[in-house]
Amino acid sequence: MEKKSVHVWTETPSPHSARLTVLVWLLRASVTVLILVLGVGTWRILASRQRSPTERPAEELIRTVRVIRLNSEPVTLQVGGYGTARPARTTELSAELGGRIVFVREGLKAGNLVGEGEVLLRIDPVDFEVALNQSQADLDRLDAELVQLGQQEKDDRRRQVVLQRSRDLADREYKRVLGLYRDQQISSEADVERAEQTLRQREDVLIGVESALSVYPSRRQSLLAQRERVQAQQRQASVNLERCQVRSPWKGRVISQNAELSQVVSPGQSLLTLADDRYLEVPVALNGEEAFWALNLTRGQHSGYNHWFGSLMIPDATVTWVDDPRCRWSARAVRVETYDPQTRTLTLVVRPRSPLDDEAEAIPLVAGMFCKVTLPSRTFEQVVVIPRAAIQLGGNVLVVDEQGRAFERKIRIAYNLGNQVVLDSGLAAGEAIVATRLSGILDGMKVKTVEVQREGTPP
Repeated sequence: MEKKSVHVWTETPSPHSARLTVLVWLLRASVTVLILVLGVGTWRILASRQRSPTERPAEELIRTVRVIRLNSEPVTLQVGGYGTARPARTTELSAELGGRIVFVREGLKAGNLVGEGEVLLRIDPVDFEVALNQSQADLDRLDAELVQLGQQEKDDRRRQVVLQRSRDLADREYKRVLGLYRDQQISSEADVERAEQTLRQREDVLIGVESALSVYPSRRQSLLAQRERVQAQQRQASVNLERCQVRSPWKGRVISQNAELSQVVSPGQSLLTLADDRYLEVPVALNGEEAFWALNLTRGQHSGYNHWFGSLMIPDATVTWVDDPRCRWSARAVRVETYDPQTRTLTLVVRPRSPLDDEAEAIPLVAGMFCKVTLPSRTFEQVVVIPRAAIQLGGNVLVVDEQGRAFERKIRIAYNLGNQVVLDSGLAAGEAIVATRLSGILDGMKVKTVEVQREGTPP
């Protein structure tokens, strides 16, 4: 068997390649050392050229701020608002009965005027007329029955008298016959029995008449009760006949009409709406704070109920038509209608009275006019007023003292007046406050002031 030989070849590095590798490593190390030497040398050169910083004395940072000089002055609060004129009273006329409309007043349309007590609509009254006639007939029948009952009672009372006399006679006859029989005289037992039978018959008839007389009061009471019931039906029929006619409760204006001729309506269905334009009201929403300060509202004392506003002690107000400011009317505040907790406003109702201008004489104030309501002003003597912008984020103000340093101070606001506020306490006349809202001002910080007027313009 032939043997095969396997040869393994190995590569032996040559002396030349080994020297080349060593030279590469040496070159790399030399470059690294050279970079380090250059870096250190450069750092030393730069460090030797660096100069020490010059020391200066510390200076306090001073900011320039605008300030206003406060003074006390009288402030007049003018309160008012806007509202739409509306009728003081409106009513919705509804059908009190069901039926077909057989009459509609001519010209019964929205915007037309109607008179007080005027018939505006009529519902078919036939059914109610029949009911009224029936009740009248029943009433006549019951009256006749009462008359007949009274006559029967009189007749029975006369019969009672006659029957009582007849019974007494029969009783005496019976006693006489019985006495004769007992004395064994001419009377026989048959005579006694006949006399007793006659007495008993007379008594029975008398009892029947007396029994009939005893029920006459109850019969009369029953007929009277029926008569009262029929009278009630008659009154109801009369009321229904009147309710068939829809009348105007007052002289006014038709706002809307919901019924037509031959229309069938049901009880409670709305037919038309009337407004009394002789008395108008203008509701105006006022800021709650302004109203309390300007109107001097007090709680009511009516019958011990003090949980709402009382009488308004407000002199004449003025109502002005916005579309034509020449049209003005005097007005009087009559009540506080609502208070809205969401908007913190209360609704004041004023009632216009008489025109103040010739234009108002020519143009009537009508419902739907958008009006401005001006209430009487109220003056507060010697109060401090500051711009709203002077109030810092924390609700305080920055007061600048005589040394030019700003300090925070707490204030109490009495009344908001647009972009200004009236103070109740915290500041005094003659003091200077920062006029604008600033940030980064520390308490006691030195400031440079530029005095301006309250509106923020330099003097």
